[in-house]
Amino acid sequence: MSIGAGGIRSSLAFGADQLEEHNSRKNPRALESYFSWYYVSTTFSILVAMTCIVYLQDNIGWEIGFGVPVMLMFLSAALFFLASPFYIKLKAKSSLLDHWDVSSDCSLLQEQTS
Repeated sequence: MSIGAGGIRSSLAFGADQLEEHNSRKNPRALESYFSWYYVSTTFSILVAMTCIVYLQDNIGWEIGFGVPVMLMFLSAALFFLASPFYIKLKAKSSLLDHWDVSSDCSLLQEQTS
């Protein structure tokens, strides 16, 4: 669950980056609207998962109950990659490692034996 939740949370920032052109003084509510619709769609998908998919698993079979989410996941991944050329991709300004004080002395990485 933590891996799935981590993937969902990172998509929030990626999706907010797509509003760069629309995020101006003329449209200050663009991010507010984006996050509202994001949580509405997340809640709706949980509702569908807890009703429709469980119904399929209980009444039709586990194969179909697992097959439908697998096919939907493949479809969403395919659509994500097909639309990739249209995404706004921001360049990183710095690396996380730039802020760490990493010593060039490799003896600190070796285990000390007495």
